[in-house]
Amino acid sequence: MKQIPNQILMAVLASIVGLLVTNAWLGYENIEQMRQGSLAASRNRSIIVALENTISLVTEAESGHRGYLITGEPEYLEPYRKALANIDGQIKFLEHATANNPVQRTRIPELKRRLETRIQQLQQRVEARASEGLDAGRQAILLNRGKVEMDDLRQHVAEMVRIESEIRDASVQRSARNYNVALSSSLIGDAVAMLMVAAFIYLLGRHLRERKRTEAVIHEQRELFRTTISSIGDAVLTTDTDGRVKSLNRIAQSLTGWPEEAALGQDLKTVFPIVNEQTNIPAENPAARVLRGGTIVGLANHTILVARDGRRRPIDDSAAPIRDASGNVLGAVMVFRDVSERRKTEAAVQAEAHTLATLNRVGRTVAAELDLERVVQVVTDAATELCGAAFGAFFYNAIGEKGESYLLYALSGAPREAFEKFGTPRNTAVFAPTFRGEGLVRVADITKDPRYGHNWPHKGMPEGHLPVRSYLAAPVVSRSGKVIGGLFFGHPDIDVFTERAERIIAGIAAQAAIAIDNAYVYQAAQKEIEQRARAEEALRRSEDKFRRQAEELERQLIASGRLVSVGEITASMAHEFNNPLGIILGFAEEVRSELPPGDHNHRALLIIEEETRRCQKIIQELLQFTRSTGPEPAWTNIRETVEKSLALVANHLYKQKIDLHMGFDVEFPQIYIDAKQLEQVLVNLYLNAIAAMPNGGNLWVNTKIDLPIDGAPTGVIEVKDTGSGIEPHDLPKIFEPFFTAKKRTGLGLGLSVCERIVKNHGGRIEAASQPGEGTQVTVHLPVERKAAMFDPG
Repeated sequence: MKQIPNQILMAVLASIVGLLVTNAWLGYENIEQMRQGSLAASRNRSIIVALENTISLVTEAESGHRGYLITGEPEYLEPYRKALANIDGQIKFLEHATANNPVQRTRIPELKRRLETRIQQLQQRVEARASEGLDAGRQAILLNRGKVEMDDLRQHVAEMVRIESEIRDASVQRSARNYNVALSSSLIGDAVAMLMVAAFIYLLGRHLRERKRTEAVIHEQRELFRTTISSIGDAVLTTDTDGRVKSLNRIAQSLTGWPEEAALGQDLKTVFPIVNEQTNIPAENPAARVLRGGTIVGLANHTILVARDGRRRPIDDSAAPIRDASGNVLGAVMVFRDVSERRKTEAAVQAEAHTLATLNRVGRTVAAELDLERVVQVVTDAATELCGAAFGAFFYNAIGEKGESYLLYALSGAPREAFEKFGTPRNTAVFAPTFRGEGLVRVADITKDPRYGHNWPHKGMPEGHLPVRSYLAAPVVSRSGKVIGGLFFGHPDIDVFTERAERIIAGIAAQAAIAIDNAYVYQAAQKEIEQRARAEEALRRSEDKFRRQAEELERQLIASGRLVSVGEITASMAHEFNNPLGIILGFAEEVRSELPPGDHNHRALLIIEEETRRCQKIIQELLQFTRSTGPEPAWTNIRETVEKSLALVANHLYKQKIDLHMGFDVEFPQIYIDAKQLEQVLVNLYLNAIAAMPNGGNLWVNTKIDLPIDGAPTGVIEVKDTGSGIEPHDLPKIFEPFFTAKKRTGLGLGLSVCERIVKNHGGRIEAASQPGEGTQVTVHLPVERKAAMFDPG
């Protein structure tokens, strides 16, 4: 089929369009003139109505004013006033409506003047009626004044109405002519439109035939495109210019979770929601950026695609505009891929690189470092980080300046306060393989391990201990095969530690062993040098030392002789002193009972009684001190003994308003001890505390188990007060015989007796005090049953 040249089609179409535009313009002009004529006629009608309304309002005003003149009733003035009020509105309308009519515009002032004259006449009559009465009103009606003015007003208005009627008739005639012209133009336009429709139908038929052939070609190309896109290993998604999904391949459907039939036509933000991996803030729609800028763009780093089912995947992608042959943007195409596996690989590579760098750093540090504490801290920090533990500890044996061995530790991932109250681990079922150097121990959940929870007193983790589920431990063994210490790691989650972590810890433990061996060698060399230097100084000081020892021995012999003499004198004179003192006390009490309380001798006799009892107490203390009787031990419940001793001083506490606070360790075992002598010690401590709080205070009595790092556990009894305290220079001497910090009371033998009793039981007694704050005396007694410390096992 031969195609019509485009130039001819364009010329014909241009001519037809020009004719239609001209016809449309003519029609528009005629219609506009008709509209203007209609508006003018409507305006003329409104002016005529306003003029007629003006005459009507004046007439209503005259009627109302006439009724008032006859009756004198004010209600007849209401229509009069309303008519006058509305006349101004009509005049303003007429002024506005005739603004474009010079003839009428010149008549409006005359109309206003005539109206004002007539209104003034009416107002004067109303005022005369109101002031002069009925006769004045009747006279005004009879004279019929103002008729001439009213007739002139009507004639003036009638002339204006005539002029407006002529203008209106002219406008109607012009509208009729314009209607005829518009009708002719419309008929011509319709004929031209029919020709254009015929031409359009012909061209449309040819265009549809051509389009059908084009669609077949496009369909074939589209199928080829679909096959190609489906074969691509990346996800591909296309949109239109509004950002709505037009297609997505199989990979894109899998990653987004949207099947193609459900995704088509959806907004890209719905099918392809992306957020920032770090902030979780929605990222900008890439298609919108492409369509806005018309350039290829890529998503920002750390982009996460949120699938329809909520799964989150890190992706890499790019987007580009889709253009037609003319370069117009038809939509956008996006290509993206799941980079989860690549991220894992990169993370593994980075983790391995970080591990190697850390191991290298640790190796260099421990190889060059000879400070033992620095070495173990570096090792602990690095091992805790690399194995993924929440916290870690390195327990190791150190050698003191005097060659003694003691256990130290370094921590990582937790403050020292989190471990100090629990002590150090012992050789329990869980820790034994590490401390014996048997190898690494890795447990997914230590609470499910058969070795866990069998050790007294806690049977597992105590209250307040950091939670441990995953457990990893490695021994640190020196070159000689001796176990130096152990690395211990914990995490609150289950199955955190892997075989890789186990291998890393084994390597770090080997490096730590070498570094600690080197540190020990260095310390030994330093100690040998220091010992040689101190040996010379010790030789120089030996003479002074021996001299001081001789002086001390002489002092002790003198004191021992004095104690022996005191014992002999006390034993022989106690009876002689007690008898007269008892007689003096009896007579004083008898005489005082016969005197009234207000008598001046009554107070003197009280002083005699108090001093007599003090003398008896001094003699009793001397007898107790000189009679060194051995204990009669038996298995004793400490809580019962403490409560019994407190009952003996309960009255003293009540009188001096002292509050008692008791705390008993529920795990405190029975102790093999002389209960009577322990009761004597405790009562003595209570009385000393009471004497230090004459104005009241607080007394604490607590029992607990002390579990030292080295040595056997001991039972502890603490007696603490808020009294006056003991001066620092007096504190070291309070357990010496005959020393007292009290004024005018006691002989200074009470605490000395207490110390002797405690020592006879294999224990020790200690005191700590702050002047003005109070004193604490602590009694340590041996416990026969092993009192174990806490550990995870």
